[in-house]
Amino acid sequence: MTKKALVALDKRTQQPSGQFLLPFQSDQFSLVSERSGEVVETAVVVYTGRAVTLEALVQRLDRCTSTADLSPQEREQLAEAFLTEIARFKVGTWVRVDARAHQFCLQDVDRRGERAAPHTP
Repeated sequence: MTKKALVALDKRTQQPSGQFLLPFQSDQFSLVSERSGEVVETAVVVYTGRAVTLEALVQRLDRCTSTADLSPQEREQLAEAFLTEIARFKVGTWVRVDARAHQFCLQDVDRRGERAAPHTP
């Protein structure tokens, strides 16, 4: 459980867009907009004010067409990894999926969208 979530950045203003993001896994891990299903490269960690539980996130993944090919067990594992990764970062941090990782993993990016120094918890 965490009280953080990921939202997409508006491409023009580089401000949080309000589009909540979900983890996605096909050939590699990525982030998709819950609303549109669009793949998003860079996100920002935001405070939700409400607890985001594993059960609630799995329900959202169950409704998301982008994760329809995953088994229930795979969706739960992805949701658990997603919540664990979000909890590592401070609110306001820009992140993106580390495409080189063999599991769902986020990495810091600086405000220009470039990779920042590795995050140490």
